[in-house]
Amino acid sequence: MLETPAVALEATRRALRETAAETFKALRLTLGHHSNDGRDEQEGRLRPALESRQQFFATIPPGDADEPWSKLRVGQMHAIDHLARLQSRLTLPAGVRRVLADPRLQPAIALSQEILAQGEAGLHGEGDKDACARVERLAHDLAELRRKERPVIMQQTAWGAAQPGHALELLDAMRWLDRLSYHAWRICSYLGGEGTMHSLALDADVISSSAH
Repeated sequence: MLETPAVALEATRRALRETAAETFKALRLTLGHHSNDGRDEQEGRLRPALESRQQFFATIPPGDADEPWSKLRVGQMHAIDHLARLQSRLTLPAGVRRVLADPRLQPAIALSQEILAQGEAGLHGEGDKDACARVERLAHDLAELRRKERPVIMQQTAWGAAQPGHALELLDAMRWLDRLSYHAWRICSYLGGEGTMHSLALDADVISSSAH
């Protein structure tokens, strides 16, 4: 395959889709269980899988920048970056775990799980062709939910309706879920049905808007 870079890149894309879908599933189950049970087993499978994909990707001849398949190479590099960042979230931080049962966080958790479920289906080629497009819409919905909930939680805490420490952990959990969902969306965009140039154009804009 290495003698034909375009073929090698397609093989890497399919392998990355498989690894990403399994990562989505592991995260979805972790959020559902509200615990890190099985974390070591998940990381023991998924991290080496991504590393092996990276190692093969590194052996594919780079070629010229104006080659049609060079855009696929750049897109896959972005996908690998987002997937590595997503896998770093396989372990729930202690602060996030403490507030996962809070009723105010449930809409964000539900959206995150739906994003992961839709992304998993889209990467497996299951369901309809709009699965990855729905991931994008849901990720934007979650980001908007976080922006709306932040001032509400801050105001409630200022009025004494919640302890400041708990409120800060709640806001941290919303940011954590927002970033998780953002990485899931970008992975779907790079490895799913969207064109690579569309994905590259979006990344700079979304990174800027999601940081606020």
